[in-house]
Amino acid sequence: MLEIEGVELTGHAERRLPNHASFIVEGVDGEALMLALSFEGIYIGNGTACISQVLRASPVLLAMGYPAELAQCSAIFTLGRETTKREIDVLGKLPGVVEKLRRISPLWDKK
Repeated sequence: MLEIEGVELTGHAERRLPNHASFIVEGVDGEALMLALSFEGIYIGNGTACISQVLRASPVLLAMGYPAELAQCSAIFTLGRETTKREIDVLGKLPGVVEKLRRISPLWDKK
């Protein structure tokens, strides 16, 4: 995923849970990404869905020093014991989804 422009792995590169990865996807609202990927059969979190019904930046990313506008662009991928190879075809679908969302996003600076 890091091959996609404006995507950054958050947290420590090595000292992390082996089944969990959190990213900032610059220029894409985390809620929009979560919804768009769900239409592709990929279900992710964005740091706020499980704790609130209000759209807001991830408090964890804010505490790590990310500005609110980037913390709202978070995507959390978690694998479970029952996760199949077919269910994790993220790299095959994510670039196209990110590109579509960035085309309509006021958050994406066209660099």
